[in-house]
Amino acid sequence: MMRSARVAPSQGRSPNVNASKGEWRARCDACGESYVLADWLALAMVTHVAPSWLDSHLTGWKPDELVEVRRCSKCGTSLARLRRVEQAP
Repeated sequence: MMRSARVAPSQGRSPNVNASKGEWRARCDACGESYVLADWLALAMVTHVAPSWLDSHLTGWKPDELVEVRRCSKCGTSLARLRRVEQAP
């Protein structure tokens, strides 16, 4: 029997948003390198999980959110981050 996962409420902001400045940021947990959205988009894409796939497997997934996996330019670690589709640099 397959069970649906429930997405925790984001309390109005993405975990990738710097609350003090209101800007999207990603940080590599392995080396500490930090990326603003424009730098994130320039990183090599490893893969992404489309909103349609996420919605079919998770209850309450927003249609404008996807998960991207990109490679850290400093250490090469794969970084997975939630990003809203309409976000642009």
